[in-house]
Amino acid sequence: MTEHQTVKVHRCRFVDWLPSPITALAFPPSLLPPQKFSDDTPPALAVGRANGNIEIRKWAGSCPPNNTHQGWVVEQVFYAPIPSKVDSLAFAWRDTTGDRCSPSKLEDLRLLGSSGGNALIEWDLSLGSVKRSLLSQGGSIWSIAVNPTSTAMAIGCEDGCIRIVSLEDDDFTLMRKFDRIKTRILSIAWGPPMRPHKSKTDGSDDEEEMWKDTWVVSGCSDSSIRKWDARSGRLIGLEMRKHSSGQLEF
Repeated sequence: MTEHQTVKVHRCRFVDWLPSPITALAFPPSLLPPQKFSDDTPPALAVGRANGNIEIRKWAGSCPPNNTHQGWVVEQVFYAPIPSKVDSLAFAWRDTTGDRCSPSKLEDLRLLGSSGGNALIEWDLSLGSVKRSLLSQGGSIWSIAVNPTSTAMAIGCEDGCIRIVSLEDDDFTLMRKFDRIKTRILSIAWGPPMRPHKSKTDGSDDEEEMWKDTWVVSGCSDSSIRKWDARSGRLIGLEMRKHSSGQLEF
């Protein structure tokens, strides 16, 4: 007959973990001219949550031979100084010429965002804290978008005005504003940039020619889509929803 042995039993509890909802995502923009990086590393991913925290994620590469363990791994977490939802995020290149840039290096990028208030925030990616902020001078910021050359950012404001923020040479100042309309700017997108066409006899180097912004498109709270001239800030196109079928009339 065997002797009775004492077995230690540990009480285990499971917590129903409910992460904060994701409210904003951002990838670094493409470089101009388009470049193919030697390591083919996917870019960093910024994830904004409803509690105000921002996660910087990196892609975890495949493990041969089964290509397992792939996914976006949290590398850094920026904790919000004041709990508030992250409404929008956007990356911009620090070196606007695109020389020696890599989408996997955070030091080559700038991260900007807003939390539904009237302040545009730039985060310090090395310290994980707020680097500086800029008041919109037009009420709450509803939308943001960085231009293809990472030299400027458009912000749509509560007062119905699109404002342009200068990002060139680490700048962070309000540069100009577009014509005001009587509706909120809920979304913004930049059109494709252009290079000035010059003849081969003028002795200019095509690589030194600067890319020029052409136009900006905004989606507004009155169900309209407006097209703006990026240089003058004038309205050059309007589409309004006139029918319940969803057809747009220009």
